[in-house]
Amino acid sequence: HYIYFGADTLPECYDVDNCCELLKDYNIILSEGGVQDYETAGNILDKEEIKYCSFCGKVLESGRYIKLDDGRYVCVECDKTSVREEKELEKAEENARKYLSEKYPEIMFGLSEVKFFDGKFNKEDFTLSNIAYRLDIDKRTIYVQKETPEKSIERSIVRAVIELWQHDNELLISCAKAQVEYEEILLLKHYGFNDKAKDVEDKLEDYILADVQAIKDYLEESQDKCANSFTFMRYRYAEVASINNIEDPSTIDEPVGLYDPNKIPRFWKRYLRGESVNEGEDKLSVDERVEEDIPDNLEDENDNLEENDVNEDSQEEQE
Repeated sequence: HYIYFGADTLPECYDVDNCCELLKDYNIILSEGGVQDYETAGNILDKEEIKYCSFCGKVLESGRYIKLDDGRYVCVECDKTSVREEKELEKAEENARKYLSEKYPEIMFGLSEVKFFDGKFNKEDFTLSNIAYRLDIDKRTIYVQKETPEKSIERSIVRAVIELWQHDNELLISCAKAQVEYEEILLLKHYGFNDKAKDVEDKLEDYILADVQAIKDYLEESQDKCANSFTFMRYRYAEVASINNIEDPSTIDEPVGLYDPNKIPRFWKRYLRGESVNEGEDKLSVDERVEEDIPDNLEDENDNLEENDVNEDSQEEQE
């Protein structure tokens, strides 16, 4: 099943590219290292299925890829940059921090530590862009997957650092998830992974996609040249606090979000659904108009006060 020419590795003079081009006409596809790919060999239908690198989104040519145990595919180019050593991890962290500091020089990002994760990541640890990481907020530690392409490690770190920033600034509102996804999409485009960026955006859930679009609309309409997703988060937080009648958002113990629908005015609910508010329509949600039971004696007292007011008014008129 392997082409080794009497050795345990391919010789340097071996032309893998031309060999792949030649053998694919016989429905035999080779991956890096000369391993025959039994997923497609002998099956024309599977061969015609286009596969993409799970990390950069590149179309896998001639089957030159590696299939990981978790089912993801990594192209040869990405695999060559896989981070396996501590020094390589430190470099990836440095690159991620440099990207954030140069793109957002006015934003103060908190300190954090990056480590390889010894265990196995859960399904919840994987993102839409097929990278896996875990963030321990209390320890301010980011755990990443070993033997992952360098740029994927950098994306994991950027996402986690932004999540820490949200936590440090008490901005854990409903659009926090959208900001992380939005910033990773920008980073993918920065790398030139435009197809991967589009793929991630296409996979976003509707409510997250709506918040991502809100960020784009804010940046388009803002007259501030320094506007970005971070200023949007502060703007949205102040907006949410205003809706909930909080004069000073910084004085509350926990951030106010859009999680409780009973606290959202009707016009805001309809805005989130993309609907318009008719003129003259009551802008208060029915849920907010709570009728409280008024004691009978309180009603009698109110009636007496009203009668006294009327009598006083009549006396003044006579005088």
